[in-house]
Amino acid sequence: MTRRLAPVLLAAALALAACNGGSPSETPGVSVPSVSGLPSLPGTHFTQGTAHVELSGGIDATFDVPLTTVGATFNPDGGSSLPFADTSGYSFGVAGVFETGPTSNELVVTITTTQPQIALLTSLSGECTLTFAETSEEGVTGSFVCEDLSTGGTGSSVDATGEFEASP
Repeated sequence: MTRRLAPVLLAAALALAACNGGSPSETPGVSVPSVSGLPSLPGTHFTQGTAHVELSGGIDATFDVPLTTVGATFNPDGGSSLPFADTSGYSFGVAGVFETGPTSNELVVTITTTQPQIALLTSLSGECTLTFAETSEEGVTGSFVCEDLSTGGTGSSVDATGEFEASP
């Protein structure tokens, strides 16, 4: 269970950093140990990739974000994590067991935006369905469709679609 939780926590820290426009260590209230102090995650480490995200409903935005190499790991036994983020505060992350299906405690999606409003959208209760075309040490490719993601206190919801890819 700990192996599966670590990538989710890392993805959440990166999502918070994206909202702040900096690294996780620069995010107020978030304490993340230095990367050099972390043990190496098991699996294949990915170094390149992109995610394309389209939001509609309560937030209308379209963006492309590059893979962040910190924590970008594929492990066929679970505990995989693909964080994508840019310096403007936009991000997309998927973490957990990479199997086609709805989000759950075992497969989590996070999306952050800064324009037209700051939002952290999280799915772990089936709001998103992921389709993985490839999940191997050679790369991961997939797409997602999300409905009714909560924007928090605004009372509005957001739909999201997109695709992502990462490779060593």
